[in-house]
Amino acid sequence: EQQRASQALRESEARFKSLTELASDWYWEQDEECRFTRFEGRYVKRAGGAVERLIGKRAWEVGFETADGESAAEAHRALLESRKPFYDVVLYKTLAGGWRTCMSVSGEPVFDAQGNFRGYRGTGRDITARVRAEAEMRKLSSAIQQTGDSVIITDREGVIEYVNAAFERTTGYSAAEAIGRRPNIVKSGAHDRTFYEKLWRTVLAGEIFSEVFINK
Repeated sequence: EQQRASQALRESEARFKSLTELASDWYWEQDEECRFTRFEGRYVKRAGGAVERLIGKRAWEVGFETADGESAAEAHRALLESRKPFYDVVLYKTLAGGWRTCMSVSGEPVFDAQGNFRGYRGTGRDITARVRAEAEMRKLSSAIQQTGDSVIITDREGVIEYVNAAFERTTGYSAAEAIGRRPNIVKSGAHDRTFYEKLWRTVLAGEIFSEVFINK
C-alpha cells in the first residue's frame, strides 16, 4: 500500500512538472513569511536565472510598481496579509532602457490541517508583449481620432464598427448613430449601382479602392 501511494505521488508530480513545462504561465510558492520558495515552468528557464534570484525574497522587496508607476509594496503586502486569494493582479518592474516588464499574477493562500497559514501558491504570466501592443494601438487610435480625414471601419458585411471625430464633424452623424449601420447613411445618389459594386468587389478581393465620393 505504501509503495502504491509512493508511485501515485511520483506520477502526480510528473504530471504537474509536465504541465508546468508546457504552460506559458509559471507556478510559484511562498512560505508563511511570504518569501518565494519555488518557481516552475517554461518561462522560468527562458528568463535565464532572473526568476530564481527572487527565491528568499518577498514580492514587495523586488521593486514592483503599479500601473501608475507608484510602488506596489504596501498594496501587495496588504493583499497577502489578508490571507485571501487574488486574481490577475498586474505588477510592473522597470528594466534597463526604461521599458517595464509586466506580469499578471494570481494566487491562493495555503493552510495546513490545523488551519495554520503556510504561505501562498499561484501562477504568473508575462503580459509585456500584450501591454506593448495595447500601448501601440492606443497611439494609433489617438492619431486616427485627431486626423482631419474621415475614417470609417466596417466589417465584411459593410456594417460600421468605428468612425473617427472627423467623420462626425463632416457628416453630422455621431459615432453612436453611425456604428451598427451601413455607410449608405451618407449616400447622396450621385453614384450609380455599378460604382458601389466595384467598391465592394475591389475591397473584398483585398485590393485598394480609390475614388472621389460625393456624400450627403
